[in-house]
Amino acid sequence: ALLEALCDKLGRRLAPVAKKLAWTFAPNLTHRRSSVRVATLRALRGLMHCGAHETILDLCAFKHPNLVPIKAFYGEDRKVNYFGKLILDPSPHVRLAFVGTLRDWMTTLVERADHEPRLLPYVMSALADEAESVQDAALLLLTELGSQYEREHEKDLKATMTYAPEHFGLGSSLSDEISSIEPRAVAYPPPFAARPGLGARVLVKNNFPCVVNPILGEMMGWQEEARTRASKLLRANLVFLEENATQHCQQLCLAFVKVCAATSRDKQTSVAFSKTSLEDAAGSERRSDSRSDSSASRAADIEPVVAQCCSLVGAFVKPDEWLEVLLERCGPGNERDTVAGALAVAAECCAGAAAEDMLREEKDQKCPADRILDVLEHPSLVGSSDTAARAAACRFAA
Repeated sequence: ALLEALCDKLGRRLAPVAKKLAWTFAPNLTHRRSSVRVATLRALRGLMHCGAHETILDLCAFKHPNLVPIKAFYGEDRKVNYFGKLILDPSPHVRLAFVGTLRDWMTTLVERADHEPRLLPYVMSALADEAESVQDAALLLLTELGSQYEREHEKDLKATMTYAPEHFGLGSSLSDEISSIEPRAVAYPPPFAARPGLGARVLVKNNFPCVVNPILGEMMGWQEEARTRASKLLRANLVFLEENATQHCQQLCLAFVKVCAATSRDKQTSVAFSKTSLEDAAGSERRSDSRSDSSASRAADIEPVVAQCCSLVGAFVKPDEWLEVLLERCGPGNERDTVAGALAVAAECCAGAAAEDMLREEKDQKCPADRILDVLEHPSLVGSSDTAARAAACRFAA
Protein backbone atom coordinates (compact mmCIF):
# COMPACT_ATOMS: atom_id res chain seq x y z
CA ALA A 1 0.00 0.00 0.00
CA LEU A 2 2.88 2.40 0.81
CA LEU A 3 4.53 1.75 -2.55
CA GLU A 4 1.22 2.35 -4.34
CA ALA A 5 0.88 5.69 -2.55
CA LEU A 6 4.43 6.66 -3.48
CA CYS A 7 3.75 5.87 -7.14
CA ASP A 8 0.59 7.96 -7.09
CA LYS A 9 2.20 10.97 -5.41
CA LEU A 10 5.69 11.01 -6.92
CA GLY A 11 5.15 9.49 -10.35
CA ARG A 12 8.19 9.80 -12.62
CA ARG A 13 10.23 11.30 -9.79
CA LEU A 14 10.69 7.71 -8.58
CA ALA A 15 12.61 6.86 -11.78
CA PRO A 16 16.11 6.81 -10.18
CA VAL A 17 15.08 4.11 -7.68
CA ALA A 18 12.12 2.51 -9.49
CA LYS A 19 14.10 -0.47 -10.82
CA LYS A 20 15.63 -1.22 -7.42
CA LEU A 21 12.18 -1.08 -5.83
CA ALA A 22 10.81 -3.48 -8.46
CA TRP A 23 13.65 -5.97 -7.92
CA THR A 24 13.15 -5.73 -4.14
CA PHE A 25 9.42 -6.45 -4.25
CA ALA A 26 9.47 -9.03 -7.07
CA PRO A 27 10.22 -12.07 -4.82
CA ASN A 28 6.91 -11.41 -3.03
CA LEU A 29 5.14 -12.59 -6.21
CA THR A 30 5.89 -16.12 -5.00
CA HIS A 31 4.81 -15.52 -1.39
CA ARG A 32 2.81 -18.33 0.18
CA ARG A 33 -0.18 -16.02 0.88
CA SER A 34 -2.28 -15.13 -2.13
CA SER A 35 -3.23 -11.75 -0.64
CA VAL A 36 0.46 -10.78 -0.55
CA ARG A 37 0.90 -11.81 -4.20
CA VAL A 38 -2.10 -9.71 -5.22
CA ALA A 39 -0.84 -6.70 -3.23
CA THR A 40 2.58 -7.03 -4.86
CA LEU A 41 0.98 -7.04 -8.30
CA ARG A 42 -0.91 -3.84 -7.48
CA ALA A 43 2.33 -2.19 -6.29
CA LEU A 44 4.31 -3.24 -9.38
CA ARG A 45 1.46 -2.15 -11.65
CA GLY A 46 1.98 1.50 -10.83
CA LEU A 47 5.74 1.23 -10.42
CA MET A 48 6.20 0.34 -14.11
CA HIS A 49 4.80 3.76 -15.04
CA CYS A 50 7.48 5.41 -12.91
CA GLY A 51 10.46 4.25 -14.98
CA ALA A 52 10.77 0.58 -13.98
CA HIS A 53 9.33 -0.85 -17.19
CA GLU A 54 12.64 -2.50 -18.12
CA THR A 55 12.27 -4.88 -15.18
CA ILE A 56 9.45 -6.57 -17.14
CA LEU A 57 12.24 -8.31 -19.04
CA ASP A 58 13.55 -9.77 -15.78
CA LEU A 59 10.10 -10.71 -14.48
CA CYS A 60 9.44 -12.81 -17.58
CA ALA A 61 13.01 -14.22 -17.57
CA PHE A 62 13.78 -12.79 -21.00
CA LYS A 63 17.16 -13.70 -22.48
CA HIS A 64 18.43 -11.95 -25.58
CA PRO A 65 19.35 -14.59 -28.18
CA ASN A 66 22.49 -12.70 -29.26
CA LEU A 67 23.77 -11.47 -25.89
CA VAL A 68 25.39 -13.48 -23.09
CA PRO A 69 25.85 -11.84 -19.65
CA ILE A 70 29.45 -11.73 -18.44
CA LYS A 71 28.58 -13.47 -15.16
CA ALA A 72 27.32 -16.46 -17.17
CA PHE A 73 30.98 -17.24 -18.01
CA TYR A 74 31.92 -17.49 -14.34
CA GLY A 75 28.87 -19.08 -12.74
CA GLU A 76 25.18 -19.84 -13.04
CA ASP A 77 22.93 -17.21 -14.58
CA ARG A 78 19.50 -18.29 -13.46
CA LYS A 79 16.34 -16.24 -13.90
CA VAL A 80 12.92 -16.79 -12.39
CA ASN A 81 9.93 -16.43 -14.67
CA TYR A 82 7.56 -14.75 -12.22
CA PHE A 83 4.93 -14.21 -14.91
CA GLY A 84 4.94 -17.92 -15.71
CA LYS A 85 4.32 -18.68 -12.04
CA LEU A 86 1.53 -16.11 -11.83
CA ILE A 87 -0.39 -17.38 -14.85
CA LEU A 88 -0.32 -20.88 -13.30
CA ASP A 89 -1.00 -19.67 -9.76
CA PRO A 90 -3.32 -22.00 -7.81
CA SER A 91 -5.49 -19.04 -6.74
CA PRO A 92 -7.96 -17.71 -9.35
CA HIS A 93 -7.90 -14.30 -7.63
CA VAL A 94 -4.15 -14.01 -8.27
CA ARG A 95 -4.54 -15.02 -11.91
CA LEU A 96 -7.35 -12.51 -12.35
CA ALA A 97 -5.24 -9.78 -10.74
CA PHE A 98 -2.37 -10.68 -13.06
CA VAL A 99 -4.61 -10.30 -16.13
CA GLY A 100 -5.70 -6.92 -14.76
CA THR A 101 -2.05 -5.92 -14.39
CA LEU A 102 -1.33 -6.98 -17.97
CA ARG A 103 -4.30 -4.92 -19.12
CA ASP A 104 -2.88 -1.81 -17.44
CA TRP A 105 0.59 -2.29 -18.90
CA MET A 106 -0.52 -3.22 -22.43
CA THR A 107 -3.03 -0.39 -22.81
CA THR A 108 -1.64 2.55 -20.84
CA LEU A 109 2.13 2.03 -20.50
CA VAL A 110 4.10 4.47 -22.65
CA GLU A 111 6.56 1.74 -23.66
CA ARG A 112 3.83 -0.86 -24.25
CA ALA A 113 4.88 -1.53 -27.85
CA ASP A 114 8.31 -2.73 -26.66
CA HIS A 115 6.84 -5.26 -24.21
CA GLU A 116 3.76 -6.38 -26.14
CA PRO A 117 5.40 -9.46 -27.79
CA ARG A 118 6.53 -10.74 -24.37
CA LEU A 119 3.24 -10.06 -22.55
CA LEU A 120 0.77 -11.27 -25.19
CA PRO A 121 1.54 -15.01 -24.68
CA TYR A 122 0.41 -14.70 -21.06
CA VAL A 123 -2.87 -13.13 -22.17
CA MET A 124 -3.41 -16.03 -24.57
CA SER A 125 -2.63 -18.48 -21.78
CA ALA A 126 -5.33 -16.84 -19.67
CA LEU A 127 -7.84 -17.70 -22.41
CA ALA A 128 -7.17 -21.37 -21.62
CA ASP A 129 -7.61 -20.87 -17.88
CA GLU A 130 -9.89 -23.11 -15.82
CA ALA A 131 -11.76 -20.17 -14.23
CA GLU A 132 -14.39 -18.53 -16.41
CA SER A 133 -13.74 -15.14 -14.81
CA VAL A 134 -10.10 -15.26 -15.92
CA GLN A 135 -11.12 -16.36 -19.43
CA ASP A 136 -13.63 -13.53 -19.74
CA ALA A 137 -11.09 -10.96 -18.50
CA ALA A 138 -8.49 -12.19 -21.01
CA LEU A 139 -11.00 -12.12 -23.88
CA LEU A 140 -12.05 -8.59 -22.96
CA LEU A 141 -8.41 -7.53 -22.85
CA LEU A 142 -7.74 -9.00 -26.30
CA THR A 143 -10.77 -7.13 -27.64
CA GLU A 144 -9.35 -3.89 -26.24
CA LEU A 145 -5.90 -4.66 -27.65
CA GLY A 146 -7.46 -5.36 -31.04
CA SER A 147 -9.31 -2.04 -31.05
CA GLN A 148 -6.11 -0.30 -29.98
CA TYR A 149 -4.19 -1.99 -32.80
CA GLU A 150 -6.81 -0.89 -35.35
CA ARG A 151 -6.51 2.72 -34.21
CA GLU A 152 -2.71 2.73 -34.25
CA HIS A 153 -2.45 0.95 -37.65
CA GLU A 154 -5.47 2.42 -39.39
CA LYS A 155 -3.61 3.14 -42.63
CA ASP A 156 -2.26 -0.40 -42.89
CA LEU A 157 -5.65 -1.97 -42.20
CA LYS A 158 -7.77 0.48 -44.17
CA ALA A 159 -8.36 -1.82 -47.15
CA THR A 160 -9.08 -4.84 -44.98
CA MET A 161 -11.39 -2.92 -42.67
CA THR A 162 -13.31 -1.66 -45.70
CA TYR A 163 -13.81 -4.98 -47.46
CA ALA A 164 -13.61 -7.58 -44.66
CA PRO A 165 -16.96 -9.32 -43.96
CA GLU A 166 -17.39 -7.97 -40.44
CA HIS A 167 -16.88 -4.40 -41.69
CA PHE A 168 -19.38 -4.53 -44.55
CA GLY A 169 -22.03 -1.88 -44.23
CA LEU A 170 -20.20 0.16 -41.57
CA GLY A 171 -20.41 3.59 -43.16
CA SER A 172 -19.37 2.34 -46.60
CA SER A 173 -21.00 2.88 -49.96
CA LEU A 174 -21.50 -0.82 -50.67
CA SER A 175 -24.94 -2.10 -51.57
CA ASP A 176 -27.23 -3.70 -49.00
CA GLU A 177 -26.85 -7.04 -50.71
CA ILE A 178 -23.10 -7.07 -50.19
CA SER A 179 -23.36 -5.69 -46.67
CA SER A 180 -25.39 -8.73 -45.61
CA ILE A 181 -22.49 -11.12 -46.31
CA GLU A 182 -21.17 -12.87 -43.21
CA PRO A 183 -18.17 -15.15 -42.68
CA ARG A 184 -18.77 -18.91 -42.71
CA ALA A 185 -20.20 -20.29 -39.49
CA VAL A 186 -17.54 -21.90 -37.28
CA ALA A 187 -18.09 -23.79 -34.03
CA TYR A 188 -15.99 -21.64 -31.69
CA PRO A 189 -14.79 -23.19 -28.41
CA PRO A 190 -15.40 -21.36 -25.11
CA PRO A 191 -14.93 -18.58 -24.14
CA PHE A 192 -15.47 -17.37 -27.72
CA ALA A 193 -19.05 -16.57 -28.66
CA ALA A 194 -18.26 -15.00 -32.04
CA ARG A 195 -15.42 -14.24 -34.43
CA PRO A 196 -12.65 -12.09 -32.87
CA GLY A 197 -12.08 -8.60 -34.23
CA LEU A 198 -9.65 -7.81 -37.03
CA GLY A 199 -7.08 -6.07 -34.84
CA ALA A 200 -6.93 -8.94 -32.36
CA ARG A 201 -6.54 -11.46 -35.18
CA VAL A 202 -3.66 -9.55 -36.73
CA LEU A 203 -2.02 -9.11 -33.33
CA VAL A 204 -2.08 -12.83 -32.54
CA LYS A 205 -1.05 -13.77 -36.08
CA ASN A 206 2.09 -11.61 -35.84
CA ASN A 207 3.02 -13.20 -32.51
CA PHE A 208 2.24 -16.83 -33.34
CA PRO A 209 5.52 -17.73 -35.15
CA CYS A 210 7.40 -16.98 -31.91
CA VAL A 211 5.31 -19.36 -29.79
CA VAL A 212 4.30 -22.18 -32.14
CA ASN A 213 7.42 -24.30 -31.53
CA PRO A 214 7.23 -24.15 -27.69
CA ILE A 215 3.48 -24.92 -27.78
CA LEU A 216 3.89 -27.95 -30.02
CA GLY A 217 6.87 -29.10 -27.98
CA GLU A 218 4.74 -29.10 -24.82
CA MET A 219 1.91 -30.87 -26.63
CA MET A 220 4.20 -33.72 -27.63
CA GLY A 221 5.87 -33.94 -24.22
CA TRP A 222 5.31 -36.48 -21.47
CA GLN A 223 3.83 -34.25 -18.75
CA GLU A 224 0.09 -34.69 -18.68
CA GLU A 225 -0.92 -31.24 -17.39
CA ALA A 226 1.50 -29.44 -19.69
CA ARG A 227 0.18 -31.32 -22.72
CA THR A 228 -3.41 -30.38 -21.92
CA ARG A 229 -2.57 -26.71 -21.26
CA ALA A 230 -0.56 -26.47 -24.48
CA SER A 231 -3.45 -27.98 -26.45
CA LYS A 232 -5.89 -25.44 -25.04
CA LEU A 233 -3.44 -22.61 -25.74
CA LEU A 234 -3.05 -23.77 -29.35
CA ARG A 235 -6.83 -23.97 -29.72
CA ALA A 236 -7.16 -20.34 -28.62
CA ASN A 237 -4.47 -19.25 -31.08
CA LEU A 238 -6.13 -21.08 -33.98
CA VAL A 239 -9.35 -19.14 -33.41
CA PHE A 240 -7.43 -15.93 -34.12
CA LEU A 241 -5.20 -17.31 -36.90
CA GLU A 242 -7.98 -18.49 -39.23
CA GLU A 243 -6.61 -18.89 -42.79
CA ASN A 244 -3.16 -17.75 -41.62
CA ALA A 245 -2.75 -21.22 -40.11
CA THR A 246 -2.02 -22.44 -43.66
CA GLN A 247 1.66 -21.52 -43.42
CA HIS A 248 1.96 -23.70 -40.29
CA CYS A 249 -0.30 -26.49 -41.60
CA GLN A 250 2.36 -29.17 -42.04
CA GLN A 251 3.91 -28.51 -38.64
CA LEU A 252 0.51 -28.55 -36.94
CA CYS A 253 -0.72 -31.70 -38.65
CA LEU A 254 2.43 -33.65 -37.84
CA ALA A 255 2.09 -32.64 -34.18
CA PHE A 256 -1.58 -33.65 -34.15
CA VAL A 257 -0.72 -37.05 -35.63
CA LYS A 258 1.93 -37.65 -33.00
CA VAL A 259 -0.39 -36.64 -30.16
CA CYS A 260 -3.24 -38.81 -31.49
CA ALA A 261 -0.85 -41.74 -31.92
CA ALA A 262 0.28 -41.36 -28.31
CA THR A 263 -3.36 -41.15 -27.22
CA SER A 264 -4.09 -44.37 -29.10
CA ARG A 265 -1.22 -46.09 -27.28
CA ASP A 266 -2.56 -44.83 -23.94
CA LYS A 267 -5.97 -46.31 -24.69
CA GLN A 268 -4.44 -49.64 -25.68
CA THR A 269 -2.33 -49.61 -22.50
CA SER A 270 -5.46 -48.96 -20.46
CA VAL A 271 -7.26 -51.91 -22.04
CA ALA A 272 -4.25 -54.18 -21.63
CA PHE A 273 -3.89 -53.38 -17.93
CA SER A 274 -7.61 -53.83 -17.39
CA LYS A 275 -7.41 -57.34 -18.81
CA THR A 276 -4.31 -58.14 -16.79
CA SER A 277 -5.91 -56.99 -13.56
CA LEU A 278 -8.61 -59.64 -13.89
CA GLU A 279 -5.98 -62.38 -13.74
CA ASP A 280 -3.69 -60.94 -11.09
CA ALA A 281 -3.87 -61.12 -7.33
CA ALA A 282 -5.58 -58.44 -5.29
CA GLY A 283 -2.37 -56.45 -4.66
CA SER A 284 -1.21 -56.37 -8.25
CA GLU A 285 -4.77 -55.70 -9.34
CA ARG A 286 -4.82 -52.39 -7.49
CA ARG A 287 -1.52 -51.34 -9.07
CA SER A 288 -2.76 -52.28 -12.54
CA ASP A 289 -5.99 -50.37 -12.03
CA SER A 290 -4.11 -47.22 -11.05
CA ARG A 291 -1.89 -47.38 -14.13
CA SER A 292 -4.93 -48.09 -16.28
CA ASP A 293 -6.81 -45.10 -14.87
CA SER A 294 -3.77 -42.87 -15.45
CA SER A 295 -3.51 -43.86 -19.12
CA ALA A 296 -7.25 -43.41 -19.65
CA SER A 297 -7.29 -39.99 -17.97
CA ARG A 298 -4.45 -38.72 -20.17
CA ALA A 299 -6.37 -39.71 -23.28
CA ALA A 300 -9.65 -38.30 -21.98
CA ASP A 301 -8.15 -34.88 -21.13
CA ILE A 302 -6.25 -34.10 -24.30
CA GLU A 303 -8.23 -35.93 -26.99
CA PRO A 304 -11.28 -33.59 -27.19
CA VAL A 305 -9.06 -30.49 -27.18
CA VAL A 306 -6.89 -31.81 -30.02
CA ALA A 307 -10.07 -32.77 -31.90
CA GLN A 308 -11.26 -29.15 -31.67
CA CYS A 309 -7.86 -27.95 -32.91
CA CYS A 310 -8.14 -30.26 -35.91
CA SER A 311 -11.68 -29.08 -36.58
CA LEU A 312 -10.52 -25.44 -36.60
CA VAL A 313 -7.72 -26.28 -39.03
CA GLY A 314 -10.26 -28.00 -41.27
CA ALA A 315 -12.54 -24.96 -41.13
CA PHE A 316 -9.90 -22.35 -41.94
CA VAL A 317 -7.37 -24.17 -44.16
CA LYS A 318 -8.07 -25.54 -47.63
CA PRO A 319 -8.47 -29.35 -47.61
CA ASP A 320 -5.66 -29.92 -50.11
CA GLU A 321 -3.16 -28.43 -47.66
CA TRP A 322 -3.82 -30.77 -44.74
CA LEU A 323 -4.74 -33.80 -46.86
CA GLU A 324 -1.33 -33.74 -48.51
CA VAL A 325 0.30 -34.17 -45.10
CA LEU A 326 -2.16 -36.62 -43.55
CA LEU A 327 -2.84 -39.04 -46.41
CA GLU A 328 0.89 -39.61 -46.79
CA ARG A 329 0.89 -40.96 -43.20
CA CYS A 330 -2.03 -43.31 -43.90
CA GLY A 331 -0.16 -45.55 -46.33
CA PRO A 332 0.95 -49.13 -45.66
CA GLY A 333 4.58 -48.10 -45.07
CA ASN A 334 3.80 -46.28 -41.81
CA GLU A 335 3.58 -47.60 -38.27
CA ARG A 336 0.18 -48.65 -36.96
CA ASP A 337 -0.02 -45.85 -34.39
CA THR A 338 0.88 -43.27 -37.04
CA VAL A 339 -1.81 -44.54 -39.41
CA ALA A 340 -4.43 -44.47 -36.64
CA GLY A 341 -3.37 -40.97 -35.60
CA ALA A 342 -3.40 -39.62 -39.17
CA LEU A 343 -6.86 -41.07 -39.81
CA ALA A 344 -8.20 -39.57 -36.58
CA VAL A 345 -6.79 -36.13 -37.43
CA ALA A 346 -8.14 -36.31 -40.99
CA ALA A 347 -11.60 -37.25 -39.71
CA GLU A 348 -11.72 -34.27 -37.34
CA CYS A 349 -10.45 -31.91 -40.06
CA CYS A 350 -13.21 -33.18 -42.35
CA ALA A 351 -15.76 -32.51 -39.62
CA GLY A 352 -14.72 -28.85 -39.52
CA ALA A 353 -14.35 -28.33 -43.28
CA ALA A 354 -17.18 -27.00 -45.42
CA ALA A 355 -19.00 -29.51 -47.65
CA GLU A 356 -18.41 -27.43 -50.80
CA ASP A 357 -14.66 -27.41 -50.14
CA MET A 358 -14.57 -31.19 -49.71
CA LEU A 359 -16.45 -31.73 -53.01
CA ARG A 360 -14.65 -29.12 -55.09
CA GLU A 361 -12.52 -30.66 -57.87
CA GLU A 362 -9.27 -29.08 -58.97
CA LYS A 363 -7.62 -29.47 -62.36
CA ASP A 364 -6.27 -33.00 -62.96
CA GLN A 365 -7.04 -33.96 -59.37
CA LYS A 366 -9.89 -35.65 -57.54
CA CYS A 367 -11.93 -33.80 -54.97
CA PRO A 368 -10.77 -34.16 -51.33
CA ALA A 369 -13.69 -36.46 -50.48
CA ASP A 370 -12.75 -38.93 -53.24
CA ARG A 371 -9.10 -38.88 -52.18
CA ILE A 372 -10.11 -39.84 -48.65
CA LEU A 373 -12.37 -42.62 -49.92
CA ASP A 374 -9.50 -44.05 -51.96
CA VAL A 375 -7.42 -44.31 -48.77
CA LEU A 376 -10.24 -45.88 -46.77
CA GLU A 377 -10.80 -48.47 -49.51
CA HIS A 378 -7.14 -49.47 -49.67
CA PRO A 379 -6.61 -53.19 -48.87
CA SER A 380 -4.01 -52.38 -46.22
CA LEU A 381 -6.65 -50.56 -44.21
CA VAL A 382 -9.71 -52.64 -45.06
CA GLY A 383 -7.98 -55.85 -43.99
CA SER A 384 -6.08 -54.32 -41.09
CA SER A 385 -6.10 -56.10 -37.76
CA ASP A 386 -5.36 -52.87 -35.90
CA THR A 387 -8.40 -51.90 -33.86
CA ALA A 388 -7.26 -48.28 -33.47
CA ALA A 389 -6.96 -47.79 -37.24
CA ARG A 390 -10.39 -49.28 -37.88
CA ALA A 391 -11.92 -47.16 -35.13
CA ALA A 392 -10.29 -44.02 -36.59
CA ALA A 393 -11.68 -44.92 -40.05
CA CYS A 394 -15.16 -45.21 -38.56
CA ARG A 395 -14.91 -41.59 -37.36
CA PHE A 396 -15.37 -40.42 -40.95
CA ALA A 397 -18.88 -41.86 -40.93
CA ALA A 398 -19.72 -39.99 -37.72
